[in-house]
Amino acid sequence: MLEPIRFLQSPEFAVRDSGHLETHDAKLTTRKGEPAWLLSAAPSQSWVAYQTQPHVHLPLILETPVGEVESERFPFGKLVVQQRAEFLHLEIDTGFRPFWSSVKWRAQIWQDMGIHPSDIVIRNRAPKVTAFINGDAMPVIWDDANEHWLLDPYARIPRVLDRLQPAGRPPVTVEP
Repeated sequence: MLEPIRFLQSPEFAVRDSGHLETHDAKLTTRKGEPAWLLSAAPSQSWVAYQTQPHVHLPLILETPVGEVESERFPFGKLVVQQRAEFLHLEIDTGFRPFWSSVKWRAQIWQDMGIHPSDIVIRNRAPKVTAFINGDAMPVIWDDANEHWLLDPYARIPRVLDRLQPAGRPPVTVEP
């Protein structure tokens, strides 16, 4: 009797639980024993990583020809890296936990404890990096000391409170 195929591999697509996935031009590293997906769409200058485990945050390092994206704790969902003209663009659709406080340092404490997903580090020399998380434009800042871009998924606190603002009242705004 033939054994069923458990995971897939092609030049453009890989699904594995080995902790290391490769396509013809990209690599994805995560925790061994946890399934993940990697897709390379070189003609459209797009690379996609899927973290398929809804119950845990996983380390994720996506290496592409246009840059490297790293998160110590990435939630269930997908990360898309795209080269657009002279800049790099990230589209992230994930299960980031909402944070209900308007105080940034509280979110940082929860991130440090591992309760909330970590910041996302982007290593490349593009003059500009843009990012959207779950449809919301997010600020990406250059960190001179570490020579990389940094995307804080909680930089726009209180995103959840903004959506719950009663009609007729001005929206709550807090700058990071």
